[in-house]
Amino acid sequence: MFMLTDRLLCQAVYHQAKARLIHSQWVLPIRSLHILNKNANIKGRHHLGYNRVQMQQWFSSSQQPQQNQDHAEPPHQPQHTTQQQSGPQISTVQNESTMTASQEKQTPPHKEIKLTKYVIHSFPNDKDNSPSTLEIEKNSGKINIVTQHDPISLKQMKSNVINGFFDTFLPAGYPHSVADGYLRFTVYSNLSALAITAMSFLSAQSLFVAIGSTMTQANLAAAAYTWVLKDGLGQLGGILFASRYGRNFDEDIKKWRFMAQVALNISIYIDILTLKHPEHFLLLASIANMGKNICFLLSSASRASINVQFAKRNNIGDISGKSVSQFTASTLIGVGLGLLLSKMINIQVISQLYPIFMVLTAVNITASYMSVKVIDEIYLNNQRSFILFNEFFQSQDKAFKGASEINNKEVFYLPNLMNLKNCKFIQYGHHSIYEVLAKSKPHYYTQSVLKQLEKTHRNFVYHVILLPKWQRHIKSIVNNGRIYRIHVNMSQQAQSIDVLQSYYLARLIDNEMNKREIINTTQSIEMSIRNAEVEFMKIDFSQLQLKLEEKGWSLEYIYLDPKKNRYSIDKPQ
Repeated sequence: MFMLTDRLLCQAVYHQAKARLIHSQWVLPIRSLHILNKNANIKGRHHLGYNRVQMQQWFSSSQQPQQNQDHAEPPHQPQHTTQQQSGPQISTVQNESTMTASQEKQTPPHKEIKLTKYVIHSFPNDKDNSPSTLEIEKNSGKINIVTQHDPISLKQMKSNVINGFFDTFLPAGYPHSVADGYLRFTVYSNLSALAITAMSFLSAQSLFVAIGSTMTQANLAAAAYTWVLKDGLGQLGGILFASRYGRNFDEDIKKWRFMAQVALNISIYIDILTLKHPEHFLLLASIANMGKNICFLLSSASRASINVQFAKRNNIGDISGKSVSQFTASTLIGVGLGLLLSKMINIQVISQLYPIFMVLTAVNITASYMSVKVIDEIYLNNQRSFILFNEFFQSQDKAFKGASEINNKEVFYLPNLMNLKNCKFIQYGHHSIYEVLAKSKPHYYTQSVLKQLEKTHRNFVYHVILLPKWQRHIKSIVNNGRIYRIHVNMSQQAQSIDVLQSYYLARLIDNEMNKREIINTTQSIEMSIRNAEVEFMKIDFSQLQLKLEEKGWSLEYIYLDPKKNRYSIDKPQ
């Protein structure tokens, strides 16, 4: 009798707690309900798991619980009171138990499995789409293996080959770890390397034939010395070129990289000329080797800057390493192609070499052009600044163009002298301040320079000169159609923003002088400078800088000033 009463009591307390948990939103630990459920002899580990999920849903659907019952606990009633009320509570509990059982029967079995199991997928690498899968029972901890990774299946072997190719030749995390255009640049640059390697293989054979035609047993050592000497002279030429133009490599990466391929093609053509003139082998081979060393120097220097632009996740080392792997594979294929071509033609006959060289040259130059075209430079140099500010001053809303749009209009395949999009009428550091002040007659620039030096917020000075009469006839070629030049000298303390200010002022002076019909007099030049200075003082360069950066331009470095003929000044007390 007592056992039955205890059982009924536990069952009543359990369902009463559950009812208040649902209707009054009590916060009651699940383990407490589990103990009551166990003592009430309700077979309900499955029943309890279902109510636990149901309770979680009830909790999430309750947005504003009652303030007076948020952290309330079930009241502890005396035993005799519970026994007096046990009759009606038991009937209520039986109805609720029947309702719960009907709800469990209506619940689909697959939903219960999803709620009580963890499904874990294990991937061998970040490119594998066939993982090993297992399930873990939430309550019992039982493990069930669903699928297992099969390393020897045909599908998996195919996936391993593709993943191995990606891991060998492409950076980790491709394509999300590199900038847009990386794949196009890689394909075109390696196609260019393949063609030039095949040409180099054939030209090297022609060098051996040329030196062998004049070699006898007596001058065998002399031939070896000649071969070493031409390599040494070529490397010396590369060193001298780097010392002279090294600081300009970052200024125009696209131009230097494309010109390097042109120089390499010319060098290879000089190599095969040794077949026709073996008596001038040392001269021709040294010149050709000098061009090759310059090309390799420019290619390696420009590739380092290009890798920095393509890196998105601080993975410059990974991109550089993969570029070496790509180049090595391309050269191996190129050597194989050159070996195949050497078997098809007579290497000693120049007339048979030239047609093949012309085809390979076309492939190399086209691929080099397409690869360089992919690169978008974000730093301002002479040509990009000229195009950018031309578009700016011609637009009605005075808006800047984006970096990619200006890069598409840039011409990098012509030398500066032949490139009409290169600004020639604004020159930085071409004349020193000493030369300007000491040699001017009759000290025309003295007062102008002194007035500029009095402006403490400026770190530059400028002066305007007219072209000689003989240069005015070819002004469209040598000076962008202007009959004047604006010379700018920067202070030793000048920063990139000072260079931008000086260039903007020079363009304002150019605009004012273009408005005048007569600009070959001192009075017209001074009036143009005065108007430009007034307009310059209205410009907020912090806003100008912000607009440029919003369009994708970087003002950290501005490659307009070669840092030559700078000045410093000691002002009078």
